[in-house]
Amino acid sequence: MRITVGHLREQRQDAVSVKFREFMRVYSKQSDVLICFFEGYTDNAYYSSRIDPVIRNEKQYISCGGKQRVLGLQRTIKRHGFYKKAKVAFFVDKDFDEPLHNDLRATIYETPVYSIENFYVSIEAFDRIISNVFKINEFSENENKAKIYKICTDLYKHTQSDFHEKTKLLNQFVIVLRRKKNLNKSSYSFNSLKLNELVKIQIDSVEQNYDLKKLNQYYPDAKDVTTDDISNTLFPFDKKFSEIFRGKFEIEFLKRFLLILKEQLCAKDSRYFPCKKKVSFQILNPNFECSNDQLLYDLSQWADTPDCLMDFLSQIKSRYFS
Repeated sequence: MRITVGHLREQRQDAVSVKFREFMRVYSKQSDVLICFFEGYTDNAYYSSRIDPVIRNEKQYISCGGKQRVLGLQRTIKRHGFYKKAKVAFFVDKDFDEPLHNDLRATIYETPVYSIENFYVSIEAFDRIISNVFKINEFSENENKAKIYKICTDLYKHTQSDFHEKTKLLNQFVIVLRRKKNLNKSSYSFNSLKLNELVKIQIDSVEQNYDLKKLNQYYPDAKDVTTDDISNTLFPFDKKFSEIFRGKFEIEFLKRFLLILKEQLCAKDSRYFPCKKKVSFQILNPNFECSNDQLLYDLSQWADTPDCLMDFLSQIKSRYFS
């Protein structure tokens, strides 16, 4: 059967209906709780650890399986007058989409960066990760340990910058293809773009193994993205690439860099570090593949927390519990 836009819309509506029934069950039993709607399960770890200290009232969290489902639920609940007193809050990623209208922002939080994954990859977040997880401290009394800290941060800055340069075309391609929306596929997904097939990440450099022709080959049912399309795709000058590039690529880079960094730190003879440093972060084990979801869960407390999120949570608290 040929998959059409209508079929995809029906599937989305069915999924919204399932989550709406879950919301109704929660509300029927606990009408005074704050019900928070997230895109996915990995969002729970990040947001709940920031919601709980601000809003101590009872809460229920619902993972919806995507941005459009969260927004669909917001519209569905709003249409039903019976639920006008429901205490609800919605959390979505900005992605490469246009910003939400201001009239939606009373109950919907939209990330100022591409997605919550981008909160994990800033130099500030990296600093917290190596300080608290790798136990590498900038102010250590041990001279070698202080040197290791500086080497780690210098390597991260350098390699992340190289990664962004080598994945600029990739991100532009994703933007153009999303705007075209002309795929005749059962799922409009970029998961087929495997980062490890497109770039080779090393501790001090990134090798680009793709061009525009190769990217187009991943989507044979779509009209080719052209060099003119790419040239006309510009990024904001006031934003860092770590904030606006696709979050799944960014978190994959962080995972790969941390794994290589751990290997180098634990090596007897490292070409980068003056001495061996034991790191016991178990999920970074070269013998098995750590999922991005697991990394997001385990590092959630060290990710960035933007002021706009705290402002939104304060407003939700005042709206429902003051």
